[in-house]
Amino acid sequence: MVGVSAGDVSMAFAGIPAAAALAQSKRVHPLFVTSQKRSPALPEVMSAAEAGMPDFVIDNWHAIFAPANLPAPIRSVLEAALQKSLHVPAVVTQFQKGGADAAPGTGAQLGSMVASETQRWSKVVMDNKLKAE
Repeated sequence: MVGVSAGDVSMAFAGIPAAAALAQSKRVHPLFVTSQKRSPALPEVMSAAEAGMPDFVIDNWHAIFAPANLPAPIRSVLEAALQKSLHVPAVVTQFQKGGADAAPGTGAQLGSMVASETQRWSKVVMDNKLKAE
């Protein structure tokens, strides 16, 4: 982002927290966010879908993982506490300030999403014959 704002680099992909201040100070011009909908942190910036790329969704997500052998009663207590905390207005506001949406879900839903994302990005790697260097 420093290179873009200095004019040394034509464009870059960046997380909203890294780009928002530069965009708001007019040091960079955001083209679109890589999501299906606009970000609350940059509501004037169109989404990839609005830019004509509905399949260009690259989401920066975070999750909390626990050991696979965590006893079910403990897992249930943790999931309930996390669900409750992600609905607290102050927590939701903090997520939005960082350009994110709090997305409460269950461990099973997270497992499905991780499997889906793994399959999706594995296909990108294979289709493009990418190799680690």
